[in-house]
Amino acid sequence: KEFILVTSAVSMTIGLFLSYASYSVFIYAVAQTFIFFGYSIGIVGGMEMVGRFVKPEWVSSCMGVFWGFDCIGTMVEPYLVNSITKFFSGEVTPGGALFVGGIFMAVTIVIAIILGMKGRSNFMDLKKKTRQSA
Repeated sequence: KEFILVTSAVSMTIGLFLSYASYSVFIYAVAQTFIFFGYSIGIVGGMEMVGRFVKPEWVSSCMGVFWGFDCIGTMVEPYLVNSITKFFSGEVTPGGALFVGGIFMAVTIVIAIILGMKGRSNFMDLKKKTRQSA
């Protein structure tokens, strides 16, 4: 439950690297399955995190903010990845963009794990468990 977003990012990263390295339709289909699985559990995990962080009366407003940032990220990410790809390789190719996107996701995973370990005390249900066990 606490690592659903990390699991999502790991799945999408595996899918991006498999897409980069695939030379057959079957491997590409497996890669897309990893990406789809990661994205689908990431959306549900993000909504669940919003529900765990905020008061019940704020959930609907915070869901709107969550979806807004998701849409902004979906819009900005191709420009960001293509700019980084062009900076390092001089040209933007689909394979290069997939590789840079995979590296970007891997860095995101490390940051998410570090921030997740630091922010565990912010979860309401984890606070209740620690109070009950004390």
